[in-house]
Amino acid sequence: MNIFRTVSPIFLFCLISVLWLTTGCATTEIASSNPASDSDTDSDSDSDTDSDTDTDSDTDSDTDSDTDSDTDSDSDTDTDTTPDCVDGGCCDTDAQEFEPDTFQCGSTAVASEYECVSTACAGDSRERHQHQYCTGASSSCDMTNLMWEVWIVTDCTTDQLCETDGSTYSQCTDCPGGCSGGSCLSTQETVNFPAAGDYFSTTYMYQAGDYVEGSRTTSLVSVTEADIHLVISYNSLTCDTQDVNFIVNGTTVGSFSIAGGQYTIDQNYSFGSISGPGYTLRYQTISTVAGGCGSATYSSTGSTVTFTGS
Repeated sequence: MNIFRTVSPIFLFCLISVLWLTTGCATTEIASSNPASDSDTDSDSDSDTDSDTDTDSDTDSDTDSDTDSDTDSDSDTDTDTTPDCVDGGCCDTDAQEFEPDTFQCGSTAVASEYECVSTACAGDSRERHQHQYCTGASSSCDMTNLMWEVWIVTDCTTDQLCETDGSTYSQCTDCPGGCSGGSCLSTQETVNFPAAGDYFSTTYMYQAGDYVEGSRTTSLVSVTEADIHLVISYNSLTCDTQDVNFIVNGTTVGSFSIAGGQYTIDQNYSFGSISGPGYTLRYQTISTVAGGCGSATYSSTGSTVTFTGS
């Protein structure tokens, strides 16, 4: 049986077409893979770079180095050598310049302050002073620039009080009997008076103004009370008494009278505070004893004054 008779013409046409295409594609592939590199790449790439790079290096560098640096070294600084000063309390005579405003030119204080830091026991005492200083712009030492120095503090102890008048002094004062509540505690001290070495204006006291006087130094800063014990070594008084003042530092603190036959006087006197610690004591006749009525003499041994103070 003939097979081509049973195959459709259309099928045959398609088969032939497939065979032809297959053969043609293979041929093309072989041709493309053939390295017959007739690659006439035409390397005559006409690279006419024409290196005539006419850079024209004639840079005309006419920088004109004639920089005309006419700096004119005549720099007209005009240094003035005139000195600030040649003398004066605020002139540095070596450098001929004004002293700075921190320079103290006055040695004597122009003002002072004194005070107590506290009125309690152990309250410190302090003071400071004001001085003249230069201005930094003048050779004169005047009152233009005044400055206070720092406080100078004195530490008082627990048995001291600070005392001041505010203008001339400030000090720590001892309290011999101790200090409590801002006050010195009372204490007593006894001195002999009159005693050898004291001044007697006369031996026999009877005229107004006759006296005996002596000075004593104690540990008492002040006194407010006195107990006297006066020994009379001679007494011829008969018809009159000898009237006497007791005087401490110029202040009459009490008086007494000596009668005939009396050889001791004991008295107590309270008075306003009298500052020490030195005290000048005096017994002085107030009025003249009546004529013919006698006189009295004070012993220079055995007589005492006991002060109460602080």
